[in-house]
Amino acid sequence: MMGTEGFTLHGKVILMGEHSVVFGAPALAVPLPRGTDFFVTPLGKSNRIQLDPDPVSHHGAIEKILATEISHEGFSLSCPRGLPAGAGLGMSALLSVALVRAAARFSRVEKSEGELHEIARKLETHFHGNPSGIDDTTVWYGVPVLLQKPRIAMAVPFPHTLLEPSLALIRPPALPLLVGDSMERIATRVMVERLGKRLTGPGRATFVERMGASIERFCAAWGQEKYDAMGKEMNAAQEEYRALGLSTERIDAMVETARRVGAWGAKLSGSGGGGVVVATGSPKALSDLESAWSSMGCDIISSVD
Repeated sequence: MMGTEGFTLHGKVILMGEHSVVFGAPALAVPLPRGTDFFVTPLGKSNRIQLDPDPVSHHGAIEKILATEISHEGFSLSCPRGLPAGAGLGMSALLSVALVRAAARFSRVEKSEGELHEIARKLETHFHGNPSGIDDTTVWYGVPVLLQKPRIAMAVPFPHTLLEPSLALIRPPALPLLVGDSMERIATRVMVERLGKRLTGPGRATFVERMGASIERFCAAWGQEKYDAMGKEMNAAQEEYRALGLSTERIDAMVETARRVGAWGAKLSGSGGGGVVVATGSPKALSDLESAWSSMGCDIISSVD
């Protein structure tokens, strides 16, 4: 019998487009550079799954889905230090992918990467309800992802691989980022309802048009490594979100601090009402920002060189 094995997966952060994507504009996600470690141990031929920590309310469904999709011999899966729940960092996708990766290690039947990814998406659907696919795809492949439904219509200014009409793996230049957790939380449903009430009729169409154009400018600048221009688009997105009531005083303070220390751009990431802020800037600016955010009581999720 094999002993305990470890593997590392990366959560995700949305760079641009988290709110307009539901109306047909593009969205961009990148993997968090600081990985999350998982450890898997075989449980003989028990066909059981043990999880630590254990999402008790989901355990039965997890076992049923995996037993149906992957013929495995049983395993325990532990994650000593996961990502904060409800922060928009893809923790449910991370767990879904980890479960499939672990089950595949002890499976009696070989499956392709694509087939395994589809199983991970089924688990993510159980956890998330109606996932867009951007979270599980970013976690599964560990590379930046572009999403636009029903199909990608924008010009993609860097090398990419189209996985589905609406999903592409992209290979843009490296981008220095810092991700900080505001430590505030509010249900995604509440923010979606708030956005729906404020965006109606022509206002929704113009918002989607503005955000779509901004994301295209962001990508064009990224392809040319014009980081100042990228930061400008991030700042503009944050102002849109503030006007829509998606930001908070604490998020605003984190963004203002980022600008004060010289970051190129900063914005909330995810549903809003709390969660995380993502900033881009020079190594010096991001180092100063990490210290400043820490002094504010924020949790530093991940930084990028």
